[in-house]
Amino acid sequence: MESGEKKPITVLIVDDEENARYILNLKLTMKKNITVFEAENGIEALKRVEEKKPDIILLDVMMPEMDGFETCKKLKEKQETEDIPIIFLTAKTRTTDVIQGIRVGVDDYITKPYDFNDLFDRIIKILDSKKTITRHIVD
Repeated sequence: MESGEKKPITVLIVDDEENARYILNLKLTMKKNITVFEAENGIEALKRVEEKKPDIILLDVMMPEMDGFETCKKLKEKQETEDIPIIFLTAKTRTTDVIQGIRVGVDDYITKPYDFNDLFDRIIKILDSKKTITRHIVD
């Protein structure tokens, strides 16, 4: 990496729907300085995070094997991963689901369908507030 180059933001997308991962990956990688990697369920996400710690995780709630609530809880319980911001992207809209998300430590809760520009703004806001990034992303 050249002097003055900014390190890319790394985003882990976790969703059991391949099409949802594909579209989100495509939209994110159209932005400069963003790299994306994916997992199709919570168990795979935990393994991927051990391989490469992302700057932020976009996590579906309803998945087979291990849902997003359990995945978030496990990530927040480990010292190595407790500081990774997590945004739920989910079709679950009940207040009790939002409260459960808050209890397991999610940083933001966005219901599907979502507006990509809103999601992107929230990603930047969370990363800036956590002092995870100090770099500028240009369209």
